[in-house]
Amino acid sequence: MKAAWIEEFGSPNVIKKGFRDFPIRREGEVIVQMKCSTINHHDLFLRQGLTGSRFLPVILGSDGSGIVESSDSSSDFKKGDKVVIYPVLSCQECINCLGNNPHKCCKSFGMIGEQRNGSHAEFISLPEKNLVKMPTNLNFTDAAAISLAGLTAWNMIFDEGKVTQGEHAMIFGASGGVGVFIIKLLKKLNLKVHVVTSNISKTKSLESLGVDTVLKNSAMEILKFSKTLPNKGVDILFNCIGGNTWRYALPAVRCGGRIMICGSILSPVAELDIRQVFYRNISIKGCTMGNLASLKNMINMAASESDLRVPIDSLISINDIAKAHERMSAAKIFGKIAIEF
Repeated sequence: MKAAWIEEFGSPNVIKKGFRDFPIRREGEVIVQMKCSTINHHDLFLRQGLTGSRFLPVILGSDGSGIVESSDSSSDFKKGDKVVIYPVLSCQECINCLGNNPHKCCKSFGMIGEQRNGSHAEFISLPEKNLVKMPTNLNFTDAAAISLAGLTAWNMIFDEGKVTQGEHAMIFGASGGVGVFIIKLLKKLNLKVHVVTSNISKTKSLESLGVDTVLKNSAMEILKFSKTLPNKGVDILFNCIGGNTWRYALPAVRCGGRIMICGSILSPVAELDIRQVFYRNISIKGCTMGNLASLKNMINMAASESDLRVPIDSLISINDIAKAHERMSAAKIFGKIAIEF
């Protein structure tokens, strides 16, 4: 079968494209013929050796959609079923796993496409718990985009962020897959949405999503704007990029406000004034994907409401993955890059 994998860490040039052995299905697993997967920043971090994983060689790709090829006779998934991947791997026995939150696993949290072969292949074998059935009125490309990015956005907004109608929200990293899903969900909930971009050429694309304000990634512009809001700051801030944005993210949030973190594209190292946190009673919450119920909720909502689907920046083949990694690293995309099989 065709696949894209790495045998060492490094630049996009280490990505190999070619043929790998057909996956072996174990008891309790399902073989899926992949129809679409997408590229996430996790793939870039893994390829560079920044995730801490040492499972090499490994086929890349954590999300996607496809059609069931084979399964156990007792499985809920039958040959021909359309399915979406749930990317989380966990121990299934710690306090969080037993509480139906495997994305918070205490013992062995991991991801498909890191601890085991991923979705950038024509076929993949996965445990049944890592699949959900795909609604008939959702296509493979849109479903694949939801698999990880849409799940993360849902978790940040509904499960952890607890947003309410009428709040003001700010997003750092709004043009990526997670950022676009956050915008769409927040506007569905009637929030005021203010986005920050380092590439002003993306302004029209962001405005087309219905955002209320597009700001340059400038500390002065962001802080000046935030002080014009009713409570002298946004109620909730979504930081998908990290790095030096933390210097002005905290003062852009109102007293008693909250910050949700899901990424570190600029840098995993943050410099912040902790006095801003405790004097102003600001809550900071980290988010990685979500639980299975949240994925089902997001998929079903997107299936019934077409405006919740993320823009597809480009459709590529396996042979174009290295170039796609380069474009993502250069922040030249809007939405998701999808791989078709």
